Amino acid sequence: MSRALKTNEELMQELYDLQQEHESLKNKYKKDISFGEQTRKVLEKRIFTLTHPSENKMDIALEDLFNIKDLQKLQDEISDATGVASIITRPDGVPLTAPSNFTYLCSEIIRKTEKGCENCHKSDSIIGQLSPLGPTVQECKSGGLWDAGAGISVGDKHIANWLIGQVRDESQTDEKMAAYAKEIGADEEKFLTAFRQIRSMSKTQFEKIAKVLYTLTTLLSKSAYDNLQQSRFINERLQAEQALQESEEKLATLFAAMTEMVVIHDLLFDENNNPINYRITDSNNAFTKITGITREIAVGKLANELYGTDEPPYLDEYSQVCLSGKPYSYETYFAPMEKHFSISVVSTGENKFATITKDITELKQIQQVIKTKNKELEQIVYVASHDLRSPLINVDGFGRELEYSLKAINSLMKANDTESDIKKLLKAELPEMNQALGHIRNSTLQMDVLLNGLLKLSRSGRVALQILTIDMNELLQKATESLEFKAKKSGNEIELSELPSCKGDSVQLTQVFTNLIDNSIKYSNPNLSGKIKVSGRIEHSYSVYCVEDNGIGIAENHLSNIFELFHRLDKNTTEGEGLGLTIVKQILSRLNGDIRVESKLGEGSSFYITLPHAKVSENTGE
Repeated sequence: MSRALKTNEELMQELYDLQQEHESLKNKYKKDISFGEQTRKVLEKRIFTLTHPSENKMDIALEDLFNIKDLQKLQDEISDATGVASIITRPDGVPLTAPSNFTYLCSEIIRKTEKGCENCHKSDSIIGQLSPLGPTVQECKSGGLWDAGAGISVGDKHIANWLIGQVRDESQTDEKMAAYAKEIGADEEKFLTAFRQIRSMSKTQFEKIAKVLYTLTTLLSKSAYDNLQQSRFINERLQAEQALQESEEKLATLFAAMTEMVVIHDLLFDENNNPINYRITDSNNAFTKITGITREIAVGKLANELYGTDEPPYLDEYSQVCLSGKPYSYETYFAPMEKHFSISVVSTGENKFATITKDITELKQIQQVIKTKNKELEQIVYVASHDLRSPLINVDGFGRELEYSLKAINSLMKANDTESDIKKLLKAELPEMNQALGHIRNSTLQMDVLLNGLLKLSRSGRVALQILTIDMNELLQKATESLEFKAKKSGNEIELSELPSCKGDSVQLTQVFTNLIDNSIKYSNPNLSGKIKVSGRIEHSYSVYCVEDNGIGIAENHLSNIFELFHRLDKNTTEGEGLGLTIVKQILSRLNGDIRVESKLGEGSSFYITLPHAKVSENTGE
């Protein structure tokens, strides 16, 4: 059954209501039942129970007298030790424990058919009956496997059955099993396969296990009677404690299970009754998971101390909620943690408030990716509507010129003009026709370059990523080796500093840094000895790398668009499609990174790459 998701305000109201209920129950428990009064009542109740055993046992249930988890553990251990299937049920067959060691044949084949399940219930009702002489041992009425059972009682009140079985011996044959499978409408082949996997045991051995079971249920029956007396002795106390416990569990479960950070605070005032700070009084698991601050550290701390800020964060917003009682929600970027948060604030009492905070950093990153993708799409649309249109116009225009020239030649030939007239016309038209063909050829080549570039960009955005913790020193060492010859030939020296590791895809990052270093080589200053330096540092939770050169630099009017599609600094002197930096930008965006450039014409350029930081020991694939 589906249900609408609750808002943060509704969740906080539920949290506050549970707190109030919890405090009310606790106060009522303390006020109504003092220790001395409680002890007197318990003693009187115990004396009455022991001297007046209950005659009415109709409302007694096994779970009232025993801990079902303890019985489950005992059942599992016996089943494991003996190799038999086992379960404890009510007298009507409703399970009280989970099945132990149940066979696939019984649970997934026989009981899945209508007739087989009906036969199972009939068999269980027989072997589970109370018997003063010992356990009931018989072949199952559904399949013929050996089963046994013994009842558990309180006096003459039958409260539970302990059933074991699902074992076979030589008396069960494939022929019998196949016949029964056919009778209940089960798949014979699957039935026989499952039957052959069942543990074989002699009937004598199984009967011994059944006797042990009977002895155990007899002891449980005696213990059940004793437990009944104890349960009546502590019943009233348990009811009071249970109500309090349920309230605490509801409160704790809601508080701990919320995926949003929940923090409860006390607002603090100065001598003039002006809000000056707030103290953290409690926090949930999500707070620790998102901020890295444990509850032990947070509780009791002043806000500015806990978050390392000069002023308590968002004191004005929180004070307004506390004083007005009206909830408030907003989004913010919290610089000390480098995270975006969506925060809902609600008053939980006088000078008290709680915040429900959701980390929306990833959402903001996704929004940024969408923004980047939209910009890429705009560039592609521009290329399709402008850069591709220009060569198409050329092809159309020069194609028309060829058409006109051919029409003129055909007209002369149809008019039976002299050969000399035709030669004159050809002599005049052929140069223009050749020129038109040349323009058409150049335009189609230009279109081919543009289309290939778009295809390359598309493929780059679809490459599957393998996110690992990358040792950037090792990656850059290998990347620069492939460019060493080209660098030396052009008079460039590549210098690598010690680099921090990061999270990323090694293949894609190799392409990024190879492209940037190759650009530094390509745009080196011919009048200077080229120096290309790769350095790095850690800033908060990010690794920042710099590829710096002393090349020709980039003019200011190019800085804002060098990452755009098909942009080249000088189309006449440089080769390529103008896609290198566009693909670099795209790769880093997919890796939750970014790139920016600083440059001065004639002095060189510095490209800064930002990626999520990670220690080498954190190496995990995603």
